[in-house]
Amino acid sequence: MTDLMPCAPRPTTLTRIAWVLVIAFGVGTLYSVLINHAAHVYTVLPFLLFGACPLIRLLHGHRHGHHKPADPSSGSLSSTETSKEHHDHKS
Repeated sequence: MTDLMPCAPRPTTLTRIAWVLVIAFGVGTLYSVLINHAAHVYTVLPFLLFGACPLIRLLHGHRHGHHKPADPSSGSLSSTETSKEHHDHKS
C-alpha cells in the first residue's frame, strides 16, 4: 500500500506537549472566566446564541426546495410540488 503523504512531518513529542499545554491553558482560562464572571457570561449568552444562527446557516448551506420527490404511487405530493401548486393558486 502506498503512503498518500510521504513528505508529511510527524509531530514530535515537544509539539504534542505544546498542544496539551495550550489546551490546558484554554480550559483553565475558560473555567476562570465562567466562575469569576458568571453574571457577565450569562448576560452575553443569548446574543452568542443568536449570533451563531447565521454562522450555522452559512456552514450548513441553504438547501430548501431540493427534496426528493414523493413516490407517485402513494398519491402524496413532494414539498416542491405542493409549493408550486400553492403559488399557482394565489392568482
